Amino acid sequence: MIPERFIVECPERCLDLLKVLEPSARRKQLVASFSLLAACSVLTIPFERSKAEHPLRDRARYPSVASALDRIMKQKFVEAELWTGEYPEAWRFTKTQWDRSHLHPG
Repeated sequence: MIPERFIVECPERCLDLLKVLEPSARRKQLVASFSLLAACSVLTIPFERSKAEHPLRDRARYPSVASALDRIMKQKFVEAELWTGEYPEAWRFTKTQWDRSHLHPG
């Protein structure tokens, strides 16, 4: 079933799934991968649908949601109202080095 008010209901449903599945991701040490997976649904889809040029015109139908997304996009990530965790002590970066010869040429 496609939610009637997708731009509102989809993030709410994703939040429900996050609450249920996050403990499992933590146990399996998959929090980063799980976060990226969730971000696509929770943030990207509603954001893209809120753009003025989107054919479904969610921005016009749900101006308060569009306004909230505009406001959030102007905030620093860890200071945004979506962020409910503690401020990260440090960000970690890594560089993976491996033999790429077996990859499909592109």
